[in-house]
Amino acid sequence: MAGVEAGSFLRDLQFGFPLVGELPPCEGSSKSEVFKAGMTVQQLRQNRVELNQKVLAAVKELPFCDNISPQVHDDSLLGAVTVPRLLTPSDVESPLMAQELRKRSVEKVTLSAKPSYLQASQWVAHVLHSFTIRDDKALVSSLRAAEGLQLDKDDVLASGAAVLLNAKDIWFGQSEPLQARREALLKKWHGLPLPGGSSRARHPMGGLKALEFKAKVEDMAAWLASVDKHVQPAIWHHQGALQLVGRGFWYPEHLDGLQNADVLKFSADEKVKCLLQTALKSACQAAQARRKRLASQLDADRPQASSAEHAASMVKGSQNAAESCAESMSQPAARGPQLATKQLSSADTAEVLTALQDKAETLKLCSQQGSGPSVASGLKAWRHFAVCFLGYNAEETLPPRCPSDVLKFIALFSSAGTAKNYVGYVAWACKYHGHSLAWRTHEVNLALQGLKKAEQVRSQHVLKHVRLMTPDIMVRLLKLCDALPAFQRDGDLFLLAWQFLLRVQSEAVPLQFGDLTDQSLLPPGRRSAIWVDAQLVCHLRLKKRKRMPGGSVMVRPCVCNGSETDILCVSHRLLGRLSSLEPGHPLFDFTASQFLKRFRDLLHMLQVPGFDQFSFKAFRAGKATALAKSGCPVHVIMQMGQWKSAALLNYVSPDALDEGVFWREVANEPEDE
Repeated sequence: MAGVEAGSFLRDLQFGFPLVGELPPCEGSSKSEVFKAGMTVQQLRQNRVELNQKVLAAVKELPFCDNISPQVHDDSLLGAVTVPRLLTPSDVESPLMAQELRKRSVEKVTLSAKPSYLQASQWVAHVLHSFTIRDDKALVSSLRAAEGLQLDKDDVLASGAAVLLNAKDIWFGQSEPLQARREALLKKWHGLPLPGGSSRARHPMGGLKALEFKAKVEDMAAWLASVDKHVQPAIWHHQGALQLVGRGFWYPEHLDGLQNADVLKFSADEKVKCLLQTALKSACQAAQARRKRLASQLDADRPQASSAEHAASMVKGSQNAAESCAESMSQPAARGPQLATKQLSSADTAEVLTALQDKAETLKLCSQQGSGPSVASGLKAWRHFAVCFLGYNAEETLPPRCPSDVLKFIALFSSAGTAKNYVGYVAWACKYHGHSLAWRTHEVNLALQGLKKAEQVRSQHVLKHVRLMTPDIMVRLLKLCDALPAFQRDGDLFLLAWQFLLRVQSEAVPLQFGDLTDQSLLPPGRRSAIWVDAQLVCHLRLKKRKRMPGGSVMVRPCVCNGSETDILCVSHRLLGRLSSLEPGHPLFDFTASQFLKRFRDLLHMLQVPGFDQFSFKAFRAGKATALAKSGCPVHVIMQMGQWKSAALLNYVSPDALDEGVFWREVANEPEDE
């Protein structure tokens, strides 16, 4: 453009002339300005000045934008409040907000323009000042002045004059004639008509009683004096305190969140304005320091994420936690807190606290005593899924980040019981480390319930192909094993699993020989013991069993009829072989998978339909079902199989037996105890 000098003006044209100060939040304009061609530099300058004036004159400030303090935004980052926002047209159009805006605008415009309202407000300020500084003469003159005011009820209510006139504590100690005049004036004000139809009543003492208001004003004035570096409160400190307490700011902490523009409206006195600004800055700084301390404390107290792998190894290696705790409790120092405290008082405090902390950790581990391998398995499964599929850090897999991650984990399972257990293991690990359980929501519980329903529907189809051992198949199987010398030990295993309703993998295969001394306590390192006594009663002791951390003792008497040995009699079958074994010697030297293959091979030789669909669970469920069909009461069957779930009673009736009842119960039992 011809005639444009180089320098700042060219840059100003490129980036626009800067406006003086910050514009408040305002509505934009879609109208663009068209410049004429061939304008001189002076014309461009003049045009820009006029445009700036138009912009400033056309700015329309959004409603209540000054009510949102920047501090509120900082608080929202800490989670104290939700993120604030400005009003939108849809907010203003809502009935409640429109009514509120209308009230505020009417009161602000109408009342501020009425001389009578201003006189009433000045009278209120004078009464409060006189009362809080104990100036009785000024109170008397205030009452006389009130009698000469020409007010309507709108002025009386909106200014709060009626509240002060009715507060007996303010006028306490005045003469009886003066009290009578006060009562007469109060009656007169109550009888005034309302010119506007209705008015919002104001409480000039912030909702406090007179004596409470006076005490808070004195406290606030003392604080303002300390902020202003004065030993004693001066008149301006008292005036500032009146303005704050009367608006509901009873303590310095209440000023947090205000802006300078807010406190400047509280008083017309310049000295009081400066004082309130200084006080506001001091209060906000103190509040910010408190928030920082709180945030740092929360960060310090909040448990950090931990590894599910570490929790799994920890709980798996704590099988003797209960024994160690029981041993420590048997010591004299643990026979009561008073005696223990007395005996430990002479020891080193740091060592005592460390020992107590270690014991406390052991006690927490005792809550999963007997289930360590299962808990470890569940935690490892969650850790692998979280790292490989959800992108978790391997060292920060606890707690789960959100319910959605746990829902995806649940979707992996086909067994509702296993899913519930694994989710419970994750919850236990979170409790142990002090993590939040916010992830275990109603959604997670619904998913577990849904999985249980789906499993029930699926089981109806599966039960059509379920293969259970029956007494007939059991007899044929034992006869075949006896006919084949290489399979005689297999027959022993099958009969033990059948008669004792054992879980084959975890209970039958690892069985060890024992004797009568093992009945009360197994030696260290022993997991089980089985023996036959002189009365031909077979005894089986397990050191631990599912849902029975203390172990189990079961007996099965001889079932022979005296003249002929029954092939299903476990006592006669084991008597000869057990006599040649030493206590602690294992009964079987095959693995569970090897036994399963030999089991199916034998069924194939017997031409049992669906031989390849049989599993070891067919023994436990098959024996329970056979007992039920023979008329054995369900509670007896539950005792023989050591089931504790009363839900079985809901599925079995004397008239009809669902053959899938015990299968469903057994199918949900994990083998890895």
